Amino acid sequence: MSEIKTNGGDGAANNEVVKQEESFAKKLGKLGRLDPVVSLSTLKEKGYLLVFCEGNRNIYRNQVVTLEKSVDASEKKFEQAGEICSAVDALNQGISLIMVDGTKVTKESKKLKKMALILDGQHRFLAAVEKGYNMDFRVIPTPDNILVYINTINSCSRVWGNRDLRHRISVETGEEDKLNTLVLNAQELLHGLSQRGGEYIYTGIRDGVRKADVLKGDLPKITADQKRCGDGIVDGLTFAFNNEQAFKNLGVLQLIFNVKQSIDVLDFGRHFKLACMTMSAAERKALIACVSNDNNQVDKGAFEDQLRDKIQRIKDMSDDERNQIEADHAEELQRIQIKLRKDFKGHPDINVVDYYKEIEEREKARTNKSKLEPKRRRLKRIEKRIPLLEARVTDATAKSLKLHQEEEAADSEDTRIKMKRMRRLQERRQEDNENEIKRLKAEKTKIEAELRKAES
Repeated sequence: MSEIKTNGGDGAANNEVVKQEESFAKKLGKLGRLDPVVSLSTLKEKGYLLVFCEGNRNIYRNQVVTLEKSVDASEKKFEQAGEICSAVDALNQGISLIMVDGTKVTKESKKLKKMALILDGQHRFLAAVEKGYNMDFRVIPTPDNILVYINTINSCSRVWGNRDLRHRISVETGEEDKLNTLVLNAQELLHGLSQRGGEYIYTGIRDGVRKADVLKGDLPKITADQKRCGDGIVDGLTFAFNNEQAFKNLGVLQLIFNVKQSIDVLDFGRHFKLACMTMSAAERKALIACVSNDNNQVDKGAFEDQLRDKIQRIKDMSDDERNQIEADHAEELQRIQIKLRKDFKGHPDINVVDYYKEIEEREKARTNKSKLEPKRRRLKRIEKRIPLLEARVTDATAKSLKLHQEEEAADSEDTRIKMKRMRRLQERRQEDNENEIKRLKAEKTKIEAELRKAES
C-alpha cells in the first residue's frame, strides 16, 4: 500500500494523506486484461472520471470539430490511444487539476481515487464525449514531472502556440501571465480577436511576443501604461465596432497604432475610447467603409486621417468635458460588455452533462445492484424451496389418505388409535407446509415488486 499526499487545486501543500490500495496503472491495467489499455466505455462503466491538467495546452474548439468530422469519415483518428495516469499522483506533484466542466479537483473531491488525468488525447476525448464515440487510453505509471511529459508528447503532434507555452510556464512557476489574462478578457468582448491581435493591443508591438523568449521561460511583462492604453482600445472597439471583424484584424490594429504614433496624446487609449463613444453613425460608417469595402482594399490614408481628426477633437476638449462623456456612456458600455461576455463562445461548447450523467447512472446502478443482490439471492432460495414444500404437501396428503384407509380397516382398537395418531401427524405436517408455502409466496411477490421498482 502506498500513501500519497494530495494538494488542493491551488497547489498548496497540506498534510492530508490519501491511501491507494494498489498502483493506479496496475489496477486499471486489469481492466484491459494483459495490455494496459482501457476503452472510454470501460472507464465509464467502472465509474472512473477523466480530468485535465491546468498546465496542459488550451482546448481549441476548431480542433475538436475537426476530430469529430474525421471520425465521421473514417474513424482512423481514434485508433491512436490517449494516455492517462493517476490524478492522485498528479495532485501530489502540486499540479492543479480540473474536471471536464471546469470544476477544480481538490483533496475533498468525491471519487478522487477513481480519477484519471489525461496526459495525451484531451481533444479526442472531448470529441468522443460530444459525439458519443469510443476511444482507448493507455494507462502508464505517473511521470516524475507531468508538465514536462505533457509538453514533450504534445510537441510531437499539434504545435503549441505562445499562449499554451506561457500557460504551462505560469503553472510551473506560479508567476501570473498578466498579458495572457488581458488577452483572454479582450477576446470575451471582441469575438474573433486572435491571440496575436490581443498581444498587439497590449504591447503596442506587432508580433512582440517571441516564442524563443517564451521557450526560455520568460513571460511577457506589461507596464501600467500599456495596460491602460490597451484597455482603452478594447473598450473603444467594444463600444463602436464589436460586430466588425475587420477592426479585430492585425492590419487595422496597426493603423490605429500608426495614429497613436502620429499624435501627441498622453493617454491614447482613453482618447480612442472617447472618440469611439462620440462617433456619429455617419462617422462610424465612414471608418468601416475604409476597411470593409467590396474589393477588400484598405484605404489606409483615409482611415488614419478620419481617426486622427476625431481623436484630435477629443484632445482639444477640457478635462471636465472628457469626464462628462465618459460618465454619460459608462452605463451603455457596461451593458454592451455584459451582453458580449454572456454570448462569448470562445471556449469549447462541449456537452459534458451527458458524460457525468452517464457515469452517475452507472455508479447508481452498481450501488443498487449491490444493495439488491441479497434480495435476488433470497428470491432464488424461495423459488427453489417452494417446489420442495409442494412436493412434501403432496406426499403428506397421500400418506394421510393411506393411513385413513388403514384406520378404517383395522381389526383392533389399538391399531386404529395408532393409525389415527400417524394420520394426524401427517395432516399437521401438511398444514405446516401449506402455511410455509403461503408465506414464501407472499415474500416472493414482495421481493419481485421491490426489484421491479428498483430496476425501473
